[in-house]
This record gives sequence, C-alpha cells and structure tokens, in this order.
Amino acid sequence: MKRVKNIAIAVSGTALEVYDNTLYTLFAVILGPIFFPHEDPFVVYLSTFAALAAGFIARPIGGLFFSHIGDRLGRKKALSWSIVLMIFPTFIIGILPSYASIGVLASILLVTCRLVQGFCVGGELGGAMTFIIECAEPKHKGFYSSFMAVASYLGGIVGAGFGFLCLQPFMPSWGWRIPFIFGAFIGVLGYTIRRYLTETPEFVATQKQGKILKYPLVNTLKYHKASMFRAMGIAAGVLVPFFIVTTHLNGILKLNLHFTSLDIMKLNLGLLTFWTCLSPLMGLLADRIGVSTLMAIASGSLAVCSYPLFFFLENNLHSFEAILFVQLCLSTLCVAFAAPCSAYLTSLFPTNERYSGISLGYTIGCAMLGGTAPLIATALLKWTGDQKAPAYYLLFCAIGAFLAVTTHPTARSGRFFFLKKSVLQ
Repeated sequence: MKRVKNIAIAVSGTALEVYDNTLYTLFAVILGPIFFPHEDPFVVYLSTFAALAAGFIARPIGGLFFSHIGDRLGRKKALSWSIVLMIFPTFIIGILPSYASIGVLASILLVTCRLVQGFCVGGELGGAMTFIIECAEPKHKGFYSSFMAVASYLGGIVGAGFGFLCLQPFMPSWGWRIPFIFGAFIGVLGYTIRRYLTETPEFVATQKQGKILKYPLVNTLKYHKASMFRAMGIAAGVLVPFFIVTTHLNGILKLNLHFTSLDIMKLNLGLLTFWTCLSPLMGLLADRIGVSTLMAIASGSLAVCSYPLFFFLENNLHSFEAILFVQLCLSTLCVAFAAPCSAYLTSLFPTNERYSGISLGYTIGCAMLGGTAPLIATALLKWTGDQKAPAYYLLFCAIGAFLAVTTHPTARSGRFFFLKKSVLQ
C-alpha cells in the first residue's frame, strides 16, 4: 500500500504538466487571436504552436537543474521543488491581459510563462519516471511504468473536460482563464501531498553506500552517451504520434469537416479515455513479453504504417470515420510504446546518475522532436501542399525510436525478446 501511495503522489505533478499542455493545445484557436493577432490565420496558428514549442525547448535546462538536485539530494526534494515552481506560470497565464490591453508585452509574457513551465517540467518528467520504477516491484515494472502514462492521460482528460465546459455558450468570453487558475490550485495540492513522499529504496541504498556523485551529469556524458541518444529516441516515439493525433489530425477535422471547438473537445475526451484504459493493459503485456519487445513492436509497426495511413487519409480527407480510424491506429501504437517506456529508460542509467541521464536525454528529445511536432507538421503541409508530408516526419521519428530500443546491448546479445530481469533489474 505504501508503494502505491508513493507512486500516486509522485505522478501528481505529471498530471498537472499534461493538464497545462492540454489546456494550451486545446485553447490554441482561442489564445492565438488574443495574444498573437495577425491578418493571416495561418500565422496566428503558427505563432501559437511556436509558444507551445518554447515550453519544450526550456525542458533540457530544467532537466539539468532539477536532475542535479535529484541525484545529489534525493528524488523527493527535486520533485517537490519542480511542482512548486510550476504553480506560478500556470496562474499568471490565467490572469494575463490580452494583446489588445498591453500590446506585444502580452505575447512576451505568455511565451515567458511557457518557458518557465517547460523548465519545471524538465525536472518533473525524469524525476517521476525514476521515482516510480525505483519503487516498483521488479516483476511488474512494465505495469507500474504505465501509471506514468495513465497520470498523463488523466491530466489531459481533466484539461479537455474543463476546455469542453469553458467553451459552452453560457460561459463568458474570458472563461478560458478559469482552467489555468484552477491548475494553479491543483499545483498547491500536489505540493502539499508530495511532502509525504518517502525516498526511494534504491536512492537510500546508494546514499548509504557512499556512491553519490558530485557531478552526476558529467559522469553520464562521459560514460553513457549512447544511452542519452536512446532516451532522445524514446521521447520522439512517445510524443510525436501523440501530437499528430491531438493537433494535426484534429486540425484536419476543423478545416475540412468544419468541426467546432466543442466537437474537438468531445473527440479528445474520448481518445484520452481510450488511452487511459489501454495503458495498464499494455503495461501488463510488457511484463509478460518483455518491455523492450513490446516497444520495438510498437515503434516498428508505426514506421511501417505511417505512410500507408497518411496515404489512406489523403484520399479520405472529408470522412470522419477515416480520420478517426487513423487516430485510433496511431493511438494504439503510441500507447503500446509509451506505457512501458519509463521502465526502459531507467534501465539505461545506474542509480546514482539516473535522474540526470533520463532528464537531459528525454527532455532534449522532447524539445527537438516531440514538442515541435505540431509546428513541423503544419509547416510541412503548408510548404509542400502534400497531405502525406507529416507522415515522413512521423516515419523518421518512429525509426529513431525503434533504433533506440533495438540497439540496447542486451538486444544485440540475442536475448532481446526475453528482456525482463536482465534489463530492468
């Protein structure tokens, strides 16, 4: 019971992070004209997603800062600090004056808030992943890893639910601000309950053995460069299909089928609920066949299916059923890859530099490949006029994710399809 309680508390910050990102993504159509007014709607759309990308770009810096604390002073301390700092930018976005009120300063402040949020999330993700797996039972690390995905999707469900409510006709024009202000109060609650966390057994053991490093990141960069690149590939495999489904494909529904923002909210709620239910099942499957095995199958299938799915999409742009089919296919592969990924990531680094390795590698991948996915997909479509153009980016990232899993030393040794204890313990 204590193990489950600790894990539930640890993922609370992850839920808040995804809640914030979901709000920003879902309200992009509203926030664009308010903070980035322009005659060309495409420029407004692009500017809004550039601000979303800014949050991801700040993640590696936050990863550097918080991971040093986590590997030196403990996971609990780093996780507590990260969620406290996340409260302030979330609240400020909720009360920020519009461009019409204070001019370009509004745009600058919004991007600054996104940068601070990204900085905090950079320490949150690696810390929560590390904490969960270090508390997990050895034989069930895939299942416990799925809690990270479940927390993410639950944060998205709450964000989408609030978005749906705030877009109702009876809500005032400033109703979009309410979920951000509420998010700040969620952060206060998250910090309060995180005070009751107990440090992970693995970190305590490392501390007692006197193996705490003075500069853990230096050691990681010196001896575990390949693992850093693998972590970057994992980030691409997790985030790129997620954003293709929730932003690019939803954008097609809005432009071609004239879906309203409310329609998109309803669809997102359905997709997030599907992912939440599917994640624990994928975690259990990973424990049965091997974490790396499932992730390789998922990323390999994504690489194979990317172009055919977008080719099918190109010929059915005005069919809701066809677009939903593509979303469900990509979603299933994304969840199969994402659910057990925390277990795989923690296996790449030793305990005394694990927080640093995951935080920097994963957040760089998020910044370079994941967070820029909506921006790149939109730009590729605009520049080429080819509806299949986003598939090339998805294919590139899927191949990177597949290589990140299959180039693990244990995979090359011939024991790849039996990775349970050998990699994850």
